Amino acid sequence: HFLDIGCGKGRALCVAADKGFTKVTGIDFSKELCGMAKENLALTKQKLPALQFNVINNDAFYFEIADDVDCIFFFNPFDEIIMSGVVENIMISLKENPRKISIIYVNPLHKEIIIAAGFTETWYSKKMKYLEVSILENK
Repeated sequence: HFLDIGCGKGRALCVAADKGFTKVTGIDFSKELCGMAKENLALTKQKLPALQFNVINNDAFYFEIADDVDCIFFFNPFDEIIMSGVVENIMISLKENPRKISIIYVNPLHKEIIIAAGFTETWYSKKMKYLEVSILENK
């Protein structure tokens, strides 16, 4: 179950579906962007009929992480205060249902918050000046 927090128009959700995820969820604060994400995922579902998707218009700080989410994607969507709340929600979900979670964090300005919560950076890449990616996993 792939979760994109700050999903925008749903591009990462569509790519995740194309790469084999059959259940994807996106959350974004913008109602307009959520509508576009739903349209894009509906088009993706035409090519991948097994795809289950959900797009939620909500504040990430208060969003409860489903107990089957095993991959979370961030494209530097918010500041460290919101990130702290999101990481707390991830830890609550892990406490309720222990499992391995991989976090893909593009332009990881606040990855220290995730590392402080017990995640380990397992892969890192920086290309050019502006594209940086970190993959973090819990132990």
